[in-house]
Amino acid sequence: MSDCNGSDHGGCSKEVDPSPELGGSFSDILYDMKGTLVIKVKDAQTGKIVEEKEITNLIMTFTRLQMSYLFAGVFLPAAATNERYITRLQVGTNGTTETVTDPAITNPVSVTPLEVTYPTTSSVMFTGVLASGSGNGVTFREAGLLFGSPSGLATRKAFAPMEKSSLWVWEINWTLAFI
Repeated sequence: MSDCNGSDHGGCSKEVDPSPELGGSFSDILYDMKGTLVIKVKDAQTGKIVEEKEITNLIMTFTRLQMSYLFAGVFLPAAATNERYITRLQVGTNGTTETVTDPAITNPVSVTPLEVTYPTTSSVMFTGVLASGSGNGVTFREAGLLFGSPSGLATRKAFAPMEKSSLWVWEINWTLAFI
């Protein structure tokens, strides 16, 4: 950025060119974080997408706390049981609008396996599948990403009711990005 007034991020930053292997430039500000949840409902027999929802989500206060611990190198509980990273994606039944202090997913069903990819240098995507044999007969109204130990919500999003049946497989992609 050449001038602070033209910044899309509400602040002035000083860019520094890093070594080529790091791929990009550094900035003296940490950009905002954004989450995007995509739920693809697929026919269990054909794999054809029959419905797709894309929803932005709220980043929880617990995520900011976990990031501060990461920056400081704090490993509590003991390093052997430390999982201060996202380990689970869950869907649940609580349709109440999310707040930054939500503690958990209600009546959670885990979405597996949780695959992690990096679509850009400033984002991470978590992908999981709710198989045709999981969560059937339940009307889901929320989803969340959770840290391992200590456990806590990283993100949560309430959405319009979606009933799960054995006819459908849900592919869930959740991207967290610095913008």
